[in-house]
Amino acid sequence: MKLEKGDLIAIKTIEDKRVTAVVSHIFNDQNYAYCYLIEFDRHQLVYTSEVEFLIAKDYDLDISWDEELFNLDYYLYEMYTSSFFRNYDFDSEDDD
Repeated sequence: MKLEKGDLIAIKTIEDKRVTAVVSHIFNDQNYAYCYLIEFDRHQLVYTSEVEFLIAKDYDLDISWDEELFNLDYYLYEMYTSSFFRNYDFDSEDDD
């Protein structure tokens, strides 16, 4: 299911309950969605695999989104993770 900003969706929680949420942003090629959970009055990152179904498109919820929060520069993150794993030998056994 392709989600977009403003979609009203139903999400299944770990406790096997259903909650409604409004999509704020989509990350990692549709793998994660940053949503506003209506029942809990909070924002949360959810896996898109947890989405059960789409309730409505372009749902108008009167919440001010902080757009600057999502202007992330992943360059530094990618640089650090690639340099960390570049010289790591995953096949070596440590006899400590």
